[in-house]
Amino acid sequence: MCLPNRRRRRRGGGVTGLGEKKIMLLGEVSRQGVVSFADNEPCTLLYLLFKIGGLPRFAKADAIRIVRRDKDGRETEILANAERLMRDGDPTQDVVLQHNDRIIVSARRINFF
Repeated sequence: MCLPNRRRRRRGGGVTGLGEKKIMLLGEVSRQGVVSFADNEPCTLLYLLFKIGGLPRFAKADAIRIVRRDKDGRETEILANAERLMRDGDPTQDVVLQHNDRIIVSARRINFF
């Protein structure tokens, strides 16, 4: 997907002015599916977490996978630590999301013994 040159930065860190964005949310989340961001709304991992009401207790928040497909069909994976983002406000973990990104949240392994 080619992005137009008319990018505008907002204080929230997300790029706006590129039209509505749809992000696919999968895995250990309260509701899987598509999350939409309006054109004037910041589209970052932090804002996505706010929009869905945070992550469930058993989500592996320290290893959120963001899968992005380029115009040639090749996929790249970005790893983000939502635990550091939400707990410490670490801006290095706040990834700017793009239209059609897939966010995959794994379940945390629980050991009872």
